[in-house]
Amino acid sequence: MGLFDRFKKTSKESLLGYLKNSISDNSSLEHIVSVFEEMCNMPLKEVKNHYLFKFSETKKQKSDVVKKSWNLLLAGIFFVIVYILMSYFSKNSDNMSRNASLWLSIFSEVIDIVYWVFIWEAVDKFFFEQREVQRQLFRLTQLATADINFIAKGKWEEEKKKFHSIEEDNKEEAEID
Repeated sequence: MGLFDRFKKTSKESLLGYLKNSISDNSSLEHIVSVFEEMCNMPLKEVKNHYLFKFSETKKQKSDVVKKSWNLLLAGIFFVIVYILMSYFSKNSDNMSRNASLWLSIFSEVIDIVYWVFIWEAVDKFFFEQREVQRQLFRLTQLATADINFIAKGKWEEEKKKFHSIEEDNKEEAEID
């Protein structure tokens, strides 16, 4: 059994009490207590920092989605203009050969499909993908600002039972209503 194995089941307060009773010099006690409290809060800081980092990455992703949607929309508008010009020239092609007019008409139809694809992709990114990224931002904000409580291993079973009993009570109330 290691030195700290006997403290695994004790809470933070009881370990601090043990340290206070064990050490006679107040300056070293304050240092040990501050180091101990820092070590206890370290996982909390790491978890919050993780979600804050993910939040900043997702925020950058959201701005990238908006930029891509605008670029796709501009490309779609460009191809709409090309399509309009090609349609105009294919209809007013009296002195063009029949073969050239046919190829111009086929190319015009291809451009018609291309501009619809670009515009649809822009709409998809702006309205649907951006909304999904916004949901991720909201969830990451909740996770980064959430209270984190560590439950001792023995108490976990008690908490689990309480949670399930509350859940069952809620189901029964819902059935009664």
